[in-house]
Formats: sequence, structure tokens, C-alpha cells
Amino acid sequence: MDWVVRAMGLFYIIGGAFLVRAMAVDAMASTLEQMVYGQKLADRVRHYWLRLGAALTVASGIAMVLLSPLMVPIMMANVVVQGGWLAFAARYFPPRDEDDALGRSRTINAFLTFTAVTVLVAVLVKTGYVIDHGGPVTSKWQPVGTWLPVVGGIGVFIAMLVA
Repeated sequence: MDWVVRAMGLFYIIGGAFLVRAMAVDAMASTLEQMVYGQKLADRVRHYWLRLGAALTVASGIAMVLLSPLMVPIMMANVVVQGGWLAFAARYFPPRDEDDALGRSRTINAFLTFTAVTVLVAVLVKTGYVIDHGGPVTSKWQPVGTWLPVVGGIGVFIAMLVA
């Protein structure tokens, strides 16, 4: 089962990378719009909240690939952030047209899928089908497998803030 979790992790790393790229492109248009119309508090919250979600998605993927002991807590944090965003967006950013509604629907589907993957991974870890680091490893590599997802997620978040 280790390789199934690792493969799902690779999917989330790649998906997170595409999300980060899309946010970078969108940030340019957003900056111009804010210069013309000004920035509202809800827009600022959206700016940081979405970046935190993208960083946690990348961190979740890294943790899954490395079978980090922080894998389940990082994934649970991502579920909380994504669910919180969907609740916030429903109130402050309702879909304006059919395309927005389709995008929101896809986001909800992605959230539900990630939640299901999180539950599956938690069950696999709890039942022992997936073991931290994939089993015994040399002690010098354990900190890398444990903390790289955290460092990677923080790095992605900071990189998106300065971009």
C-alpha cells in the first residue's frame, strides 16, 4: 500500500505545482485590478487563504511521497483550510455566472476527493498498512523525511507571497 500512497502524493505535488503556477498568472491580473479599484478585505483574505491551501497541497504531496510521520496532520490541516475556504467563498464570493458555478463545483469535488484520500491514508496508517518512512530507515535520513514536507510547504507559501 506504500506505493499507492506515494503515487497519490506525486499526483498532489504535480497538482499543487499547477495550482501555484495558475495563482502566479492570476496574481498579475489581480494586482492591476487592485490598482484600479482598490483592494477589499475579502480579496486580501482570499489572497492568503488560497496560497496557504496551495502550500498545504504541495506539503501533503511531499509528505505522502516520503511517508512522513507528519503526513496525516498536514493532510488534515489542508482539509480544514480547504473546507474553511469553501465556506468563506460561499458567503463572500458567490458564483457570478455559469463558469464561476462550474469552477466552484469542481473545487468542491476536489475538496471531497482530498478529504476521502485523507481518511483513507489515516486508516492505512492507523491499521499499520502504511508505516512512517516506509519502514526502518537509517537515523540520518529520518529528519529529512519528517521535516521536508513542512519546509517545502513553507517555502512554497513564501515564494507565492513574493511572486
